[in-house]
Amino acid sequence: MTRRLTVAERLASAEKDLLLADIADQSSWDRLLVEQAVFHIGQQHDEWSCNLLRDLLPKLAHGFLGAVINGLRTSGVIEHTGQYVPSTSPATHGHPIAVWKLSVKGVVIARERQIARRLAKQQQPAVIVCYSRCWPCQFDQHYDPPQPHPWAGDEDIEHARATGQPEPTGNCACSCARTEDGAA
Repeated sequence: MTRRLTVAERLASAEKDLLLADIADQSSWDRLLVEQAVFHIGQQHDEWSCNLLRDLLPKLAHGFLGAVINGLRTSGVIEHTGQYVPSTSPATHGHPIAVWKLSVKGVVIARERQIARRLAKQQQPAVIVCYSRCWPCQFDQHYDPPQPHPWAGDEDIEHARATGQPEPTGNCACSCARTEDGAA
């Protein structure tokens, strides 16, 4: 037999549903602000908790914190370290919160954003960021001085031949594949 909810439990449940609806109705600006803060903290710290993020965010964005963290976790951008720390938020009374880190996917996204910002500051022609970067460039092992080089490695060419596909061609999309005059 199921237990009937008390009036207080029904009101608490209704309030929770209203809070979730309020969070969902907020502008995407708040969600994007929280995502930016996660990337910033993820680039500055190997491991972090939402205690660090709360200090960076305006009050309006606090409601998005849990939702954004969960979204970034499920999309594979961040991952749980298996550790917990006490929350510093007075409303939570010190309950444990997860410690996070950027996943490999998150690190790649963060690096691409860093490169894009660096290029924008240098006012160089924009580079299309895509997955057609050579293996060394994906790990910041760039050509110095910059020079055109193919994105496909021996394994890519071997795979194309083995599967009957045309041999991959084209230069790496990384900024180090461009010469000083901007030519690829």
